[in-house]
Amino acid sequence: MIKLVAVDMDGTLLDTNKQISSANKGAIKACIDQGIRIVLSTGRPFSHVEPYADELKLNNFFVTANGGQILNMEKEVISQHFLSANHLLRLTHFCETKKLRYWALTTKELFKNQFPVNYMDKNWLKFGIRLDTEKEADRLRKYLTETNLYEVSNTLPTNIELNPLGINKATGIEFVGKQIGIEMNEVMAIGDALNDVKLIKKAKLGIAMGNAQPSVREIADFVTKDHNNDGVAFALNKYILHDNKLF
Repeated sequence: MIKLVAVDMDGTLLDTNKQISSANKGAIKACIDQGIRIVLSTGRPFSHVEPYADELKLNNFFVTANGGQILNMEKEVISQHFLSANHLLRLTHFCETKKLRYWALTTKELFKNQFPVNYMDKNWLKFGIRLDTEKEADRLRKYLTETNLYEVSNTLPTNIELNPLGINKATGIEFVGKQIGIEMNEVMAIGDALNDVKLIKKAKLGIAMGNAQPSVREIADFVTKDHNNDGVAFALNKYILHDNKLF
């Protein structure tokens, strides 16, 4: 029995205009009314999650920054994992040498194509790189994965996201589950990108969006509709709600 649904945001819950459809809202509310935990599991920092959480009236845990930071129902940070300042310095130097666009997220700030002088004083949640083509991104992603220094994923085919090694959405949801007595065989996960893969694989039921990257669709138990056509609601209805009025 599914007791918790981990839902990605960009490319999944949110449509192209970064809105939550009425069907998705309705399906999420119906799940909550049945006692199902809905946990937003995203690469976003919590500051970019909170408005949507409030819109959905969610009173639950949040897995943010690809599992790098987890908040409880009171919106208090209960777990966080940082990249070392030395790793950030090394990555920044690499990007500047190769003339690559990059960004870095701390617990309080987002830096784009710049590195603060006081970088040692920051708590770095993740690092991102933007490439011009999927081929370039695939090649660099493979190289960074082989270093075995970082957790390597993406949110789009042309970007790369780096978290501390071993930190991802799957470990984040596992941590949440331990707080509330829910096992991974009671979890449904919905997502569209490489930062969702480990969670989709580990969950009892892994759902890929219709617009998901091919490698995500390949490992999913089911491919739902895309993010512009209520894919989250469709999956929730198929496996949990079974409400013929929704679709």
